[in-house]
Amino acid sequence: MNHPPKKQALLEAAIELFAKDGFWQTTTASIAQEAGVATGTLFTYFPTKNDLIDELYLTIKREALAELQREPKLQGSFEAVFKEIHTRLLKWGSANPKKFLLMLQLRQGNQVSQRIHETIEDDWKEGYEWIKLGQQEGKLASFPTNLLLSIIHGHLEAVIQHNIQHNLSEKEVAEVATISSEILWRYLSPQSKSPQ
Repeated sequence: MNHPPKKQALLEAAIELFAKDGFWQTTTASIAQEAGVATGTLFTYFPTKNDLIDELYLTIKREALAELQREPKLQGSFEAVFKEIHTRLLKWGSANPKKFLLMLQLRQGNQVSQRIHETIEDDWKEGYEWIKLGQQEGKLASFPTNLLLSIIHGHLEAVIQHNIQHNLSEKEVAEVATISSEILWRYLSPQSKSPQ
């Protein structure tokens, strides 16, 4: 996502300070100072702190989505694409711990507006439709789709947090990604039965 330089500097400063001090303790003045701009400049881009939080969350989520859209394009069998999506997101989150942990913190703290959640849902709609199609075609277990998506998100987030907590190297993250995607695929593949 391309932002004007000052806006980008403010977002980067906010990530650093929110990660270090938490968003409750971080003032808009300190964000402006960290970014090397006047406080008034911050309010030009973000009229309120909530506007800044919304923009940060959206930027981080879109950065993760861009990881799925980069070259080489996702292709192959449903299983291969499913595992590659998992691997790319896992590697992205593990390589961007401040952004990933901030994203979780903002979401869990209910700091993000409904409008932004709806925008993100729309951004990721194609992926959700792909999951539903996979279920309809018998390539994924027939769990309720919302439950299946929650399982995928929860698994991914837990493994990324594991990688961050253990400060794994890039090579170790790649090894974990292979194991993790296989575990998730086995659990969600068609031989898994919905509870009766």
